[in-house]
Parts: sequence; structure tokens; C-alpha cells
Amino acid sequence: MPSERGRPYLVSEHPLFDTWRGMLERCTNPACRAWPNYGGRGIRVYEPWANGYGSSRRFIDWAEANLGPKPEGWTLDRIDNDGDYVPGNLRWVPLTEQPATRRSTIQATLDGKPMSLHRALIAAGLLSSQATHAIVRLRKGGDLREALSIYHLDPSRITIISLPPTRVWRRT
Repeated sequence: MPSERGRPYLVSEHPLFDTWRGMLERCTNPACRAWPNYGGRGIRVYEPWANGYGSSRRFIDWAEANLGPKPEGWTLDRIDNDGDYVPGNLRWVPLTEQPATRRSTIQATLDGKPMSLHRALIAAGLLSSQATHAIVRLRKGGDLREALSIYHLDPSRITIISLPPTRVWRRT
């Protein structure tokens, strides 16, 4: 692919190079701030993308062929949040949607449809700030039914299906 200067890209100039470098840093460098949530949990990078001469080019070529160009304002996401950075487990998602796949996100259903609790509360009629307030109450040990009653929402429409680990929660 030619650059704006009319010559082939150096790999480090390619738009996906920083994506590759960030993925590798998070999974292989214990000095990286995000390492505890990636490499520290055992998340690995597919071997041909992680090691050896041309590993960045192999990732970039695969991503362009299988995911297409990275849309503006989107980011690389692992479909299975506990899975590795491997073919078949990656996709582009808008930055606004990626928080829904974090381990800290409370998963719920609204009228049987799975989504994050925050998204379910907004779809049920709350403002984003109200949804955040209800989730903060829940995280502090409050009862979801109580939090929903403040906003006159029918709590039977929303069911919590998974809570993040390492916290004490009260289910409704």
C-alpha cells in the first residue's frame, strides 16, 4: 500500500501498527499499565503475530484481509473477553461499545434480550446519568429493584445475568 508520499509504507507508518503494538504490549510487557488485565490474566497474542521478523506485517495483512480497514473511531476487540488475540476472536467495534465487553461490566437482559445493564437501563427509559447512578447504587451493595423504583421502572423487565468477579453483590 503506497503512503501519501508515493512510496510503500514502512510497517511502523501503517495505520494498524499502533494497534498491533498496543496488543503486544498489553500481553507481553509486565511494565505496561494494562498488563495485569491482559498478560497478567494469561491473555496471549497469536504466535505468528507476536514473535519473529515480520510479525507486525503478518497481523496487519490478516486484519486487513479478515476484518477490513479499521474504521475511524473504532478499536480492536476480543469477542471472547477471556480469549486470546487470535484469528476468529477479533473484530472492530466503536469505542462507545467496547466498554460493554469489559469484565467489570454487569451483563443483563431487558425483556429477554442480552446487553449490558447500563444499556438495558437506558433502553428502559433512563437517562445515561440515571443509569450510571443506579449501577453505582448496585455496586455499593444496594438493591436493583430499589434503584429502579426511584425511576418508576418495572424491575421485572430487567434481569442481571452476570456480575463481575471479586465483588460482593446483591442480586434482585
